[in-house]
Amino acid sequence: MITKDSALHFGHLSLEVGSNSENDATMITVTEYEEVSPKHYNESNKYEFYLVDEETEMFIKALQERIRLND
Repeated sequence: MITKDSALHFGHLSLEVGSNSENDATMITVTEYEEVSPKHYNESNKYEFYLVDEETEMFIKALQERIRLND
């Protein structure tokens, strides 16, 4: 069973973090949105990652760095 624990929204991205009890992994879903008109967005791409503890920490650090570089 997959549970969604939290979601972050910034710019054209949404980041959801959850857990998968079947394989004891952290699930991270990154969704990109494209602006179709002011204040209206459509989902354009969705990426799902299933990570174990060490991978989760590395992924989040890399994502934070990428966000920092894009700001």
